[in-house]
Amino acid sequence: MQRGSPVLSLVCGLVLLALTRPAAGEEAMRVRVDLGKAGQALVLLNDSEAARNFYAMLPLKLAFEDFNGTEKIATLSQRLDIGASPTSCDPKKGSLAYFIPWGNIAVFYKDFRPSRNLVPLGTIVQGISLFEEQEGDFSARVERAQ
Repeated sequence: MQRGSPVLSLVCGLVLLALTRPAAGEEAMRVRVDLGKAGQALVLLNDSEAARNFYAMLPLKLAFEDFNGTEKIATLSQRLDIGASPTSCDPKKGSLAYFIPWGNIAVFYKDFRPSRNLVPLGTIVQGISLFEEQEGDFSARVERAQ
């Protein structure tokens, strides 16, 4: 398997770092993913237009499934308006992203390769193990966290 360019990885990392920091006076967008008896995960969204539009869609009840032994995916009921958000990234374990062609969000529980049409939304800051351990399809409630 061919790895992506180190420069592209660095640029994606710097963009993600810049986007995950709230502007002065703004509060970070935090999201809780409630997996029922399995527990809850906490996501910190970045400050992109796509992440703000995703946050505006909450709360959501989503059906997740495993994809490629790398990520858990759930299709949104409507397309996410990504605006001028970055449309490629190098997802790492804990990344939350939106895949443009399929209209789904993806929670990466393993590192993946640099990918186009993948919009970075944020990072799971607590509870990534819940997604790693979850077998089969499952539902989760995704809502704003205080």
